[in-house]
Amino acid sequence: MEEPMISTVVYVVMDVNEVFLNVCNTLRMEGKFSSESHMPEEIQDIEDAESLETLYDTTPKQIAKKGKFEKQESPTAVSQQLEEAKALHRHFVQKEVDAKGNQQERAASFQISERFRERLRKLETREEGVAQAFEIGLAALYEAGQILLRTQAAVREQKIERAKSGRIEQTASDLEAEKRIIEIIQKKFPDDIIISEEKSKRQEGGLVLPASERAVWYVDPLDGTRSYGSNRLNYATMLAREVGGKLQFGIIFLPAKNEVYYAAQGTGAFQNEQQIRVNNMANLRDGFLELNQSHSNKPTHRFNELSLGPPVFSRVVPVECEGIAFTTLARGNSIVHTAVTPKLWDVMPGIILVKEAGGEVTDIEGISYDPQHPAETVVASNGITHWEALKVLKNALLK
Repeated sequence: MEEPMISTVVYVVMDVNEVFLNVCNTLRMEGKFSSESHMPEEIQDIEDAESLETLYDTTPKQIAKKGKFEKQESPTAVSQQLEEAKALHRHFVQKEVDAKGNQQERAASFQISERFRERLRKLETREEGVAQAFEIGLAALYEAGQILLRTQAAVREQKIERAKSGRIEQTASDLEAEKRIIEIIQKKFPDDIIISEEKSKRQEGGLVLPASERAVWYVDPLDGTRSYGSNRLNYATMLAREVGGKLQFGIIFLPAKNEVYYAAQGTGAFQNEQQIRVNNMANLRDGFLELNQSHSNKPTHRFNELSLGPPVFSRVVPVECEGIAFTTLARGNSIVHTAVTPKLWDVMPGIILVKEAGGEVTDIEGISYDPQHPAETVVASNGITHWEALKVLKNALLK
C-alpha cells in the first residue's frame, strides 16, 4: 500500500475515530507500529470497523455538512478521496479476514531457541524437573491459545460476565482455557499448587496464598478479556512457576500473533527463537510509559496521567493487558511499565521476563515484589531509569 493513500485518508477524515482505527491497524500490519498497545486508548476502545460502511454510504455533501472534513473540498474531490478511504478500509478488512483464517487453519508449534534449551538443561542440574515443567507449561499455553482463537469469533454469543461498570470480566472461553491448562499441569505435577485467575474468583473468601516449599503455578488463562471480548488481537494467555519462593520461569503467549515470550532463571529472555533485551535509554523523556490503572478502584492508588506526559515521558499509553505491556518493555519498545493493584497472575510471568531481559521490577518504594505481600503498585523499567521513574511516579500519585 502506498503512503500517499494513507496520508490522504488521515488528512480528509482526521476527526473520525472509526477511520483512524483502520489507518492505525493498517499501519500496524505494515510494520509501522511495534504493538497494538502503541495506539491511543480511545482508538483501542473502538470494537470494530463495521460502522465505516455506514459512513462511506453517506454522500460527500452530507459528510461535509457534519464537519467531518478538516476543510471544505469540491464534491468531486471529496468523492475521489472517499473512494480511496473505502479502498483502504477494504484492504484492512481483508487482511483481518486472512489473518483470522490463518490462525484457525495453521497447525503451528512454538519455535523455541536452542540457546535457551541449552541453558535450561544447565539449570536442570541445579533445579531438577525445571525443563520438564517448562515444556508442560508451554504445551498448556499453546492448547489454551488454540481454544481462545477457536472461540473468539463467537465470543459475543457466549455468556459474558460484566462488572457494574460494564467492563467484560469473564467469558466462557476464559473458563475453557483455564480448565485445559490446569488439566495438563495436574497430569504431570499433581502435587503442585495452581493459583489461577478464574479459579480464584470462584473461591469463597478470595485468594489465600499458601506459604509452601511446593511448586506454585500462577496462571492467567486470558489476560486482556476486554480486548478479546471485543474481537481484537491484543490479549495473552500466560503462566509462571515458583519453587521455594523463587520464580523458576515465566511464559507469555499472544495467540493472535503467534508470539511466545519466555524466560527462566539465568537464561535470558526470548521472543520465539530470538533473545530480547530492554532498551538502553537513559532519559525518561525519550521513551513512553505504559500505565495500567484498570484494576484500581481506590483514588489514592491512581496516578495523574497529565503530570506524566511530556516532558516527563514522551507519552503515556494506557494498557489493560499486562502480558503485552511486559513483553513490549522486555523487547525494548517502552521504557517503563506501571500496574496499579494487579493480581499475582497478572505480573509473575512478566516479572521474570523483564528481569532476564536486563530490566528491573519493584514496588513503588523500590522493594522487590513479594507474592506473600503483594504490592499496590508494580513498576517495571529498563533498569537504567528505574529510580528516576519511581521518583516521578510517586510525585504523580493522586493525594
